[in-house]
Amino acid sequence: MNLNGNVDAERYPARHRGFGLVELLIAMAIGLLIALGAERLFMIGIQNQQATQRLSQRQAVLSYLADSLIGDIRRAIDVTIENDDEGEVVILTLGDGDERTYRWSGDPDSEDGLSLYVDGQPVLNGFSHLDVPKDKCETAASELCPVTITFENNKEITLVVMNRNQSMGAL
Repeated sequence: MNLNGNVDAERYPARHRGFGLVELLIAMAIGLLIALGAERLFMIGIQNQQATQRLSQRQAVLSYLADSLIGDIRRAIDVTIENDDEGEVVILTLGDGDERTYRWSGDPDSEDGLSLYVDGQPVLNGFSHLDVPKDKCETAASELCPVTITFENNKEITLVVMNRNQSMGAL
């Protein structure tokens, strides 16, 4: 027994006694900060992956739409652009007599934006404006047909197409 009456002090020197309460609290606080930082990095990674996936999906849909719409406009023998109760419609009569209907409707100010349907099937949504100029894209015109899609962040994609039947007829 030492002068202070502590039996353990003789048996266990200071370097072997372990951690005090303050040391444990500091270690727990540091561990908590590291865990919170790791969780934040994990959440940022998930958000980036979701944004990349949305962008990739939109790019795939736009690629399909561009291929489909450009091919249909090039092969069309008649192009009709009109408005009806459900929204704006572009009707393309193809060389084999088939008709392809591109319809877009919805509220451009809503969270979902406008939706584009090809022959009644939904293809693209979440855009705020789609412009197919009637004066340049109908059959009588022999100009290029610019189709512009505007998204909610005011980013635009313009597809410029010429009808092959019109261009060959002009020769």
